[in-house]
Amino acid sequence: MFSIRVLPESERGIEGERLGEIIIDDFRERFVCVPGDESVKQMENRWRQQLTRLVEGNKIAVLSHDPRMAWVVYREGDQCFVRQVLSLDGTFVDHTVRQMNSGAGQQISEWQTHVRNIQKFIGA
Repeated sequence: MFSIRVLPESERGIEGERLGEIIIDDFRERFVCVPGDESVKQMENRWRQQLTRLVEGNKIAVLSHDPRMAWVVYREGDQCFVRQVLSLDGTFVDHTVRQMNSGAGQQISEWQTHVRNIQKFIGA
């Protein structure tokens, strides 16, 4: 299973911020969403466009949810690897290639799913 969405306005964070939720098989996490200049609907549409391109063959989808935070989905064959990434400059250019270990040599946390789960989510 795979899904990502902005939660209803009634479900807010501790400081009143908008929240999103990502589900990757058994993993479920809520995260802060800062739509910036776009509406929630535009943010969700952008995520779907990125995921559609991934299903169609792109190797990466960047699902930004804050000016400096994103869920990055790497496609390798029929497998997809998802991780949350911080980009201080907000470009995510340094995250276009999947690295297994951090600069300090520690394994990077990520969640794995099959591309067909993403296909089901976007309705492809």
